[in-house]
Amino acid sequence: GRGREALGSFERAVAADGRNGQAHNGLGVALRLAGQTSSAEEAYARAAELLPYSPEPWYNLAVLCKEGNRPVEALSYVRLSLERSPEDERSLVLLASLTGGGGSIPSLPDDHVTSLFDSIADAYDIAVVPALSYRGPQALAAAAARCGVPGVDPAAA
Repeated sequence: GRGREALGSFERAVAADGRNGQAHNGLGVALRLAGQTSSAEEAYARAAELLPYSPEPWYNLAVLCKEGNRPVEALSYVRLSLERSPEDERSLVLLASLTGGGGSIPSLPDDHVTSLFDSIADAYDIAVVPALSYRGPQALAAAAARCGVPGVDPAAA
């Protein structure tokens, strides 16, 4: 299906331009998903050569090694990824999973969290609240009304 189609597309892209690091990285992803791990590793390594400042191929090598039960190599590769992008969230999570240091993941900056929440808030209210039958505000209003909190309309609760 689509995996075979993606693999063919990346193989053609690499054949057309062997210096395209993104194509090599994409080929590695497609090969890994197809279960061709040694070929995926070669593609990621070539991508890392062609994209010296990108964390992506190093992260992908780390994932491949972790999946292959090669944690020492995975740790080495995830550190190379973090050298290129110290705040890469996926690499930080992978590092924590490799070292058992779940608490060592730094928190995201408040403005990033606020921006992220703001970008999904409308969709959350429209899709998630009804799907989960979330009634937190109504339950709080009802409790406040029962307690006689001034300014709470008992009819709205």
